[in-house]
Amino acid sequence: MTVDLGQARRRLLVLLGGGFAGLVARPLVAPARADTALDVQILQTASSLEALAAATYDSVLGGGPAGATLSAFARETQRRHREHKQAFQARTAALGGSVQDAANPKFQPIFAGADLTTPSKVVDVAATLEKVLADSYLVSMPMLHDILSRTVMAGVMAVTAQHLATLRLLGTLLAGASPQLATIPFPARDLLRLPTEAGSVATPDALHRVGGPALIAEPASGALR
Repeated sequence: MTVDLGQARRRLLVLLGGGFAGLVARPLVAPARADTALDVQILQTASSLEALAAATYDSVLGGGPAGATLSAFARETQRRHREHKQAFQARTAALGGSVQDAANPKFQPIFAGADLTTPSKVVDVAATLEKVLADSYLVSMPMLHDILSRTVMAGVMAVTAQHLATLRLLGTLLAGASPQLATIPFPARDLLRLPTEAGSVATPDALHRVGGPALIAEPASGALR
């Protein structure tokens, strides 16, 4: 399956330079001859990112430092990522592509060796992972020609942003003077005890600000050759 990756990369650089505004202002579509092939590559890469996420949370669950709260979060989030992988794989098969089940090779070595020795480090690693996924989907989604695939990716991206927002809030509580408040579910009676920064740390960059290329999975980075 051959795709004009040079054109895809050029569009990627444009989006990275323009952030969310670039996504809104430039509804880019691949050339007709490459639509399906590029869609399959993007879906395979998305599947590889979800496989990576499931494996990373498996490492969290396999260790002791996460604690009860983070373990419960990791277990539910891992379940979601497995469902997301299945959804991307289903769209890949529907477009006639081969299903990707392996972790993304660009990021797998990074997260495989991540430091998970304390709850704060677990949160930092997980938040970085979710940011990689959210940004990669935000950049790749406008390149998708298949409407159903784009819809699936948009829904997954929203859930991933929720994960990131939750992790940022947990990280703030763990790093501050209120680690005892880092619980899920959060009791309503403790709302007034939250530090002031808890009201803003979770949402500013979850979706609207894209990180640099080092934390973006290009469309072909997890594609099957």
